[in-house]
Amino acid sequence: MASADQLRKRLLRDGRRLLAARGKDPGAVTVIVAAGPVEVVTAGAPAAAPASAPTPPADLPPVEAAILGVLSARPISSRAAARLAGRRFNTYFREALRSLVDAGLARRMSRGYTLS
Repeated sequence: MASADQLRKRLLRDGRRLLAARGKDPGAVTVIVAAGPVEVVTAGAPAAAPASAPTPPADLPPVEAAILGVLSARPISSRAAARLAGRRFNTYFREALRSLVDAGLARRMSRGYTLS
């Protein structure tokens, strides 16, 4: 049977491996072991609560309202957003999407667009 120190070292090693597999430098790793089957591994400071998204104006143009209707927390491409919104993927659509980003209602990420 492994000692408590050996178990702690294994947990730290495995926690670092899991975090490194996500592609980020784990930095400081905290391992919390409770009596029983509960084990918690975290990295760095806890994530801050998301800020509330700006409220869209009531007089939003139809194309912008359609775009906001299909965006979520998961990034989607602008082409997919146009398809889901039932709109043509053209300059008008892309400009409407850009204006939502400029207004802080949508966010451009490396994999696409999300709600702010």
